Amino acid sequence: MPGDYFFGQYEGKLLTVLGSCVAVTLWHPRLNLSALTHFLLPGGKRFDPEDTHYGQAVFAQLQLDMARFGTHPSEYQKGLFGGGTQLQPKQGSNLNVASKNVRFACEQFAELGWQINQQALGGSYRRISLDARTGKITCTDLQDPNQLRIRA
Repeated sequence: MPGDYFFGQYEGKLLTVLGSCVAVTLWHPRLNLSALTHFLLPGGKRFDPEDTHYGQAVFAQLQLDMARFGTHPSEYQKGLFGGGTQLQPKQGSNLNVASKNVRFACEQFAELGWQINQQALGGSYRRISLDARTGKITCTDLQDPNQLRIRA
């Protein structure tokens, strides 16, 4: 769900549905660690490092969790998804949340020196499934708003 954050070992599939939000995925093949995040906005006026509704907190928490498990970011397969919109924003508008989210996430990856192994940014809404056992990510474009429900 929006604002949810998972990092750890899991024996199944992690799922989320994205509109203008952005998800970061991580998978560590040797330790079988997975991460799936879902942030709504790049940051808030008052930064709360535990509020993963915001991208600032997500990237801070991912780094803390990697360190907590004694791992390095280069050991992970990384994905970046979301920032979709079903509406065309007004040209020059600074109110396009999807674009702001995508720009923020890409800037964070660049600043941290992280390579994106798989991505689907912009465009339509999506359902993301991360198989925590294998690291396989399935990204499905959603055209019908009725598909925006999470199904196992």
